[in-house]
Amino acid sequence: MRNFNEDHVDVNEVKELTERLVEYIPAVITTMGYRGLLVARKFSDQDQLYNLLDLQKTYLSNQSKIQSKLYPPLVQITQEQLKQNKFSVSGCGDCLAAGIITGMLKQLNDESCIYLGLQAAATSLQSLETVPTAALNQLINPTI
Repeated sequence: MRNFNEDHVDVNEVKELTERLVEYIPAVITTMGYRGLLVARKFSDQDQLYNLLDLQKTYLSNQSKIQSKLYPPLVQITQEQLKQNKFSVSGCGDCLAAGIITGMLKQLNDESCIYLGLQAAATSLQSLETVPTAALNQLINPTI
């Protein structure tokens, strides 16, 4: 297994690897640190992320196409700011996942699901709490 250093990660290499995984898994969401979030999917034109909640449906047909998109983070934090303990990455992934899943459960379109996740992760990043109340409130009452 290869060990990745965040500063030396080739986004195109990660994209290629995730697109290989998408041959077997309908959606792969990869956090890329300060680069953002890479979403790779195999889907037909009418599919949205929330369609994956239908466990009775098969999503890996040959008619589906693979699409990848890199979403930039909503907040940029420098290494210096992290060293000064003004921000915490603890809980960001949990908040990101909670936001995306909340969007899926609300049957929002893909862009809104990802935005909701990025918004919750950004709120977590700017707090020293692992899962800040403000992030949870955003998921309960989203502003999308």
